[in-house]
Amino acid sequence: MAWQTPKTNWTSADGVSDADMNRIEGNIALLRQAANIQIADAGNVIAATNVENALQELYGNTVTGKGKIASALAVMNQTASSSDTYDTLANKIKAISTDANAAVGNVLSGKTFYQGGAKRTGTMPNRGAYNITPGTSNIAIPAGYHNGSGYVVGDPDLVTDNIKAGANIFGVAGKTSVVDTVDATAVAGDILSGKTAYVNGSKLTGTMPNRGAIIITPGTTNQTIPAGYHNGAGYVVSDPDLIADNIRNGVNIFGVVGNCKRYFQAAGNITLSKAASQSISVTSCTFQPTFVLLICDDYSTRKYIAFKGTIGSWTADSMWETWRQTVTGSYSGFGSANITFTSNGFTAVSPNETLYYSTENLAWLAVRTE
Repeated sequence: MAWQTPKTNWTSADGVSDADMNRIEGNIALLRQAANIQIADAGNVIAATNVENALQELYGNTVTGKGKIASALAVMNQTASSSDTYDTLANKIKAISTDANAAVGNVLSGKTFYQGGAKRTGTMPNRGAYNITPGTSNIAIPAGYHNGSGYVVGDPDLVTDNIKAGANIFGVAGKTSVVDTVDATAVAGDILSGKTAYVNGSKLTGTMPNRGAIIITPGTTNQTIPAGYHNGAGYVVSDPDLIADNIRNGVNIFGVVGNCKRYFQAAGNITLSKAASQSISVTSCTFQPTFVLLICDDYSTRKYIAFKGTIGSWTADSMWETWRQTVTGSYSGFGSANITFTSNGFTAVSPNETLYYSTENLAWLAVRTE
């Protein structure tokens, strides 16, 4: 029996005939056979054209969909199959994030994620390209996400030539010739002429004279040692004669006290007349005598002698005495010679006896020791 078009315009005045009842019963019987129920798929979403096929198609799509969900859950480390109920699959989907261990601080700020079955928003700071300039103390690298474009600043001047000897900056050891000269106090005059040095960051050329080996011979006045560099080979001249025996008694020369007696001597002749007791005066000495000897010739065999003074430990002040070749011994009694020392000689008196010749020679010797 084929499907009959149902009556859809019934009114209260219509009666029900046998034909109406047969049509209705026949259509009911057909409805009980799904394969016989045609589907008008206006949206063309299924391939089947009847209810039976549509149900089969829907079931197949459901099993296929569940299988895909189960496969996706397996990728997410969840055990599932296409035979699981939708409730089971739903619970397993909810359990996908329960094994995730990320915290909000582990996820970039503003970005969302699922963890523990809940959707969360990350709080990790986004530092982007963060640059750091080194210093004398550690500089913390801030927590957060760095995009890989940041860097620690380099400096082309970080080379050994620019680092002080003994210092080590970031593993670069200083050059031995690089020193801090800020505490240096030298000036050009403290540096040998022609030589250079660094003082307080500036290069100086020395002006100190190079004297080399200066030799100085001592004298009676101080001799200046000239300013400048002396190479150590110079010296003050020595003299082996600088001993006490060569220095006048009591005189100190360079710390050596002398013990040598100084000796002065002068001699001369005076012409006397025959007269007795003549005054004698000598002023040609350059010293004051300490001893005077007078010898007066008188005749060929007779001489008069007088002396006064000290020589060494011997001291005398004699009268005039005479010595004669024809008579043994000497004779005195010819008066005092009256010898008196002056600053440049002496005065005396000749013998008080008339001499034999009209003129006689008087020889004198004046001595001073000290």
